Amino acid sequence: MSGLDVWGDCKAYIYGGSTNNWDINSVDDSEVFIYGGLFRGIYSWGHQVTIYGTDFNHPYGYVTELQTNLTGILSNGDPINCYLGRTFDGETVAGEVLLVPEPCTLLLLSIGYLTIRKLKP
Repeated sequence: MSGLDVWGDCKAYIYGGSTNNWDINSVDDSEVFIYGGLFRGIYSWGHQVTIYGTDFNHPYGYVTELQTNLTGILSNGDPINCYLGRTFDGETVAGEVLLVPEPCTLLLLSIGYLTIRKLKP
């Protein structure tokens, strides 16, 4: 593996920076929380990788594909366009990836919902 490897029960919080075209690897029971940064690939071979942002090319929630490309905008404003893998061999699920809307989007959705609810008799 090359890049940032998170092993065991460790947790990594990534708010920005660059891995210089290397990967982020979540292994074993580790968890990775991504709010910003530039990556070549993100691999969830452990417990879970959680990615915060907007405009993803996948719906919010758990990514179902084992291998795919992820694009969008991370919560700090960095663009993301990288490979996303959840398998060692192309067949076996090894980890989970969760896409979460960044807080401002979630707030605006909540305000919109409450406004619509208030308008209904």
